Amino acid sequence: MNCRYPDALVIQFAKAPRPGHVKTRMRPALDDQSCAALQRRLVTYTFDTLSQMQLCAFELWVDEPHYDGFFSGLGPQRPVRRQRGPNLGARMYHALATALAGHERVVLVGSDCPFLNSGHIEEALACLRAGDDVVLGPATDGGYVLIGARRVDTALFSDIPWGGAGVLAATRRQLQGLAWRWSELTPLADIDTPADLELLHSLENF
Repeated sequence: MNCRYPDALVIQFAKAPRPGHVKTRMRPALDDQSCAALQRRLVTYTFDTLSQMQLCAFELWVDEPHYDGFFSGLGPQRPVRRQRGPNLGARMYHALATALAGHERVVLVGSDCPFLNSGHIEEALACLRAGDDVVLGPATDGGYVLIGARRVDTALFSDIPWGGAGVLAATRRQLQGLAWRWSELTPLADIDTPADLELLHSLENF
């Protein structure tokens, strides 16, 4: 594969679009089936965006690789890997540690922010190349939509209130405790609540 950053990897994290288990904060505005349909679209939209970038290698990491044939149907040429760990922090640590064994820089993104584009990924890679240990893409709700790393430590994902508004602040404290250098990108919105649905109107082909 010819790409601009052969030493780098982008990972997309995604949950299977199982009704009743995804986008639950959209209820009661959306029922379980509609929540699952939204999850499918968000995962697909992010996958298509990342697949077309040609910046570096790209992998999809998921919780249920064989769910309904959904992930294998996105792009047969792309590797689909299984997330490992009892919680989100452990799964993110495992993915980054695994990827950094074979790449100098790794950027991990979720599937809840369809506003991410190649410019954000390239900016994150540039920060890492310039010497940052970590780069964060803040979410407007207090979490983050992207984390890039040249190194990883379990402390970075420990004692983090996953799913709450304090994720970014807690991660900053962990980075300060590690005495690591980091940068932050421009904040972007996740699609998590009914109020966020209005934001989708600004996207083409969503």
